[in-house]
Amino acid sequence: MFRGEKGDILKEYKELIQKHPLVKALIVPGASLAVARLKVKEPGTAHYANYQKLKKELLEAAQEKVMPEYLEYQKQEAMKNG
Repeated sequence: MFRGEKGDILKEYKELIQKHPLVKALIVPGASLAVARLKVKEPGTAHYANYQKLKKELLEAAQEKVMPEYLEYQKQEAMKNG
């Protein structure tokens, strides 16, 4: 959740939005927040679709980031155990 004017928020989070454009689609005015929070959980809505895509994108990015460390850990454990 972000507080402030949409233009200021877009400017402040420009780098994040460039990296993950779907973030911009999920920024809503405070007056619409209660409804948007429900629509994020309601299949068939644009909010739901955008949230699901963004969630998948962020999860994949996180997995890519930790995968080399995980593979190195597995390699070390295999060497320890024979």
